[in-house]
Amino acid sequence: MSSTTTAAVVRPGTRAFAWEQVRLDAPRGDEVLVRVVGAGLCHTDLAVRDGHVPLPLPAVLGHEGAGVVQAVGDRVTRLAPGDTVLLSFSSCGACAPCGRGRPAYCDTFLHRNASGSRADGTSPLQDARGERISGRFFGQSSFGALALADERCAVPVEVADEDELARLAPLGCAVQTGAGAVLNVLRPGPGDTLAVFGTGAVGLSAVMAAALTGAVRIIAVDIRPARLALARELGATDTVDAGREDVAGRLAELTGGRGVRHAVESSGVPDVLRQAVE
Repeated sequence: MSSTTTAAVVRPGTRAFAWEQVRLDAPRGDEVLVRVVGAGLCHTDLAVRDGHVPLPLPAVLGHEGAGVVQAVGDRVTRLAPGDTVLLSFSSCGACAPCGRGRPAYCDTFLHRNASGSRADGTSPLQDARGERISGRFFGQSSFGALALADERCAVPVEVADEDELARLAPLGCAVQTGAGAVLNVLRPGPGDTLAVFGTGAVGLSAVMAAALTGAVRIIAVDIRPARLALARELGATDTVDAGREDVAGRLAELTGGRGVRHAVESSGVPDVLRQAVE
C-alpha cells in the first residue's frame, strides 16, 4: 500500500525547499522503500532547485541517501526489511555499458536519473492535492522521511548505528565522484604529482584516494584555510591558498617548473577549471 510522508519539495519559481506532505506509491517489483536517516546535499540538488539544470517541477530531489529498508517488491532478491543501505544513481543493468561493469554510462542513465520519473515515465510521488510531482531523482529522491528507490540504487552496508549510517550518505555521490576520478580514471603512478582544485566533499575524497596511490605529491588548492588544513590531515602533501598566493607560480615551485601530472577540478567555477587545465 502507498505511504504518506514528509518531503522537501521544490516548486517552480521558488528556488527553495519546502516541507510538504506527500504520498509514495507502494514498491513495485524491483523497488525498495527506505526510511531515510541521512542525505547529503550536493551542488546538483541546488542547481536543479535554482533552475540551472532542467527537471520538471515540482519535484523532490536528493541523491545521497542513507537509510533502513522498510519494504521490498516481490522481485527484489538482494535486500530485505531491516537492511541498512546507501543509495546512489540508477541504471538498467541490461545494456552494454552495464554489462561491462560501467553503470554510470548506462544507455538510459539520463532518463532514469534526471527526468523525474521511472523508466516507464511514471512518478511514484504525489502531493497533498493528489497531483503527481517529479520523483526518482537519481533513482531515489531522498530528501524525505521515506524514499522509493530501485533495488539497483541500494547498496547494503554494515554500520554500528544509524548515526554512522547517516554520516556515510555522501558515498552515494560526492565520495565516489572524487575517489573514482582518481582511482578509476587518473590512476596516479609512482612519482606522479596531482593537484586538487577545491576541497569540498568531492575534492577531499580525491585527496584521500590519491593518498592510497603512488603519487609522490598531492597538492590541495582552495581559498579556505580550514579546508586546506583538513586536506593535509587527509593526505595532501602540500596546500596552496588561492586567495593569498599565486596558484600557477606556487604549483611551478612545488613541481620544479614541470607542472602537475594530474589535476582534479571540483569547484565547478569556470575560472578555476581554466586554471587547472593551464
